[in-house]
Amino acid sequence: MIRHEEGIVTFLTGLALVGIFFSTFITTLCLLSLTVMGFCHFSLEKLRRIHFDGKTIPFLLIFIGVLIGYFYSSNEEAGLTAVRVKLPFLFLPLSFYFLPSFRTRTVVSIHIWLVAATAIVAIPVGINALLHYDQMLDLISKGQPIPTPIEHVKYSMFNAYAAISGITILIFEKRKWVSLEYVLMGFAIAVIVILMHILTVRTGLVIFYISLVSIVLFSAWKQRSVKILLKWGSVLLVLALMMYLFVPSIRQKIGYMLYDWQRNELQYSDSQRMATARAAVDIWKQSNPFIGIGYGDVKDEINTYFKDNYDREMLLLPHNQFLLVLTGTGILGLILFVIGFYWPLWASKSSDLNGLLLFLLYENYSLSFLVENSLERSISVAFFLLFTLVLVKAKKSDNSRVKL
Repeated sequence: MIRHEEGIVTFLTGLALVGIFFSTFITTLCLLSLTVMGFCHFSLEKLRRIHFDGKTIPFLLIFIGVLIGYFYSSNEEAGLTAVRVKLPFLFLPLSFYFLPSFRTRTVVSIHIWLVAATAIVAIPVGINALLHYDQMLDLISKGQPIPTPIEHVKYSMFNAYAAISGITILIFEKRKWVSLEYVLMGFAIAVIVILMHILTVRTGLVIFYISLVSIVLFSAWKQRSVKILLKWGSVLLVLALMMYLFVPSIRQKIGYMLYDWQRNELQYSDSQRMATARAAVDIWKQSNPFIGIGYGDVKDEINTYFKDNYDREMLLLPHNQFLLVLTGTGILGLILFVIGFYWPLWASKSSDLNGLLLFLLYENYSLSFLVENSLERSISVAFFLLFTLVLVKAKKSDNSRVKL
């Protein structure tokens, strides 16, 4: 790819990220611009070979599965909304397929932008939380979220990936950084990590620490060193213990979680998550297991289920992406989803910087899938596709050495 075009991709991706936090219109405009840019590289030769591509085209299966589920949904409005949210899985993979490959430097630049933008957004959020610390602890004790620019679980996921991708880049690109850049990057990562522990959104924290473990395991495997595993495994264990002992919001969140589990009442978030998961499985069993009930009908059926079994309304989708897909589109839709989502990761087969970042991004979303319907919001779809497509289109990194 011509370097000025890579600069345009970097700018549009960075601007789309800013839009994710502040304006969906900006994000949509950037996605459309990237789509037009991709199709400007259209060629018949590439079109004839499109079925050989395993890094971008499989994402189309996710859109196809939801589209199929729309046609037999009774609630056409909800079904159409689901199709609209998944539209980027149709046009973005196609446009990136036609784009030439990116240099690793471009991938790094986009992630630096991510870390910087996320840190800048985090500062006022953290200051506001600290200025109202007592109220914040009270919200946490009741299982209520602290105010964030976007929905708090998605915000925690984005923070987790920003922090962990920054750490990964510092490890891999250490020799390429001058002192000031290194310090600024470290400071930005620290701001994000501190905010994550202030907000104590469990999804983000679990993703962050499991990702740190993944980096340690990856480093130990690359260097065939048990010493690295023991040393950094101990450091992570001590760090997690210190967070529990010295961060009140962490203790408050754990206390609330244990209380929720003991009470198991539907007014608490964890209980609601488990109840919607059970409802999804029961509804799927009672429907056509092969094609499900229709993607647009899932929320209505969940509500009916709660009225019949708990005598209350629950206008929620299942808090599990896999179970949501299974309920809405059955075994057929789940197969399409799993192949479409994970095939690009398998097809990349890379153990360099780009490959590790791609794995960490997939780990982020896969963990969230267990407790959230993470792909039912346009901002979450945009975030995943932007970074995944940039990573799968990256050339092999020249620097595949990692040292901890």
